[in-house]
Amino acid sequence: GIRFAGVRSVAILSSARRSVSALAKAPRAALPAFRPRGQASRTMASTTPAAAPANGGPIVEDYSGLRVLDEPFRVSGEVVKGFGRGSKELGIPTANLPIESLGAAVDSLESGVYFGWAALSGKGPFKMVMSVGWNPYYKNSKKTIEPHLLHTFEEDFYGEDLRLVVTGYMRPEKDYAGLDELIAAIRGDVTFAWESLDKAPHAALAADPFLSAAAGATTAPASAEAPPADA
Repeated sequence: GIRFAGVRSVAILSSARRSVSALAKAPRAALPAFRPRGQASRTMASTTPAAAPANGGPIVEDYSGLRVLDEPFRVSGEVVKGFGRGSKELGIPTANLPIESLGAAVDSLESGVYFGWAALSGKGPFKMVMSVGWNPYYKNSKKTIEPHLLHTFEEDFYGEDLRLVVTGYMRPEKDYAGLDELIAAIRGDVTFAWESLDKAPHAALAADPFLSAAAGATTAPASAEAPPADA
């Protein structure tokens, strides 16, 4: 399996089990300013949370559009091997979750960078940051959902059940002049997500029942709405 700088690459089968909760308009959430902390490595066996993810970096992006989702976005699926592009070029492995397998509610999800919690076959919760969209730098032809689990895993977990609870929106997608700028932005996103998840209301959702539900369990609402472009 792929392992680099505290992040494991995961991807979701196109036939993934799914559970999508409604996304409603939500006001911007004003989180207190913070300073990036020192880096630390972690393993699944760890019982004490690390101060910060190993691949976090200084904040370089504008997060003035930060907002909390009124209703978290929930999705689950079976882990398979991903593309590997993020690992080879970015040093931050990316995951692939085909949006067409998750229904119209996910397809309408606004592109951008989100954060939340993840669980793996009952283990966790783990902090995560997730990109949604077309990745302008690579000019993807299809919309993708790429979660990054901010944890070091000592063993492969292909075929296991991955569950995500997305709690907040950080910023829109953007293009970059070069690879170094893209890497710096991603590392800053990791730091910002890591710190934000320690704050209300995100921290409480680490205990969301969906994360510990049995594989295959779903909680699908009657409808879903993407968050607004502006709060």
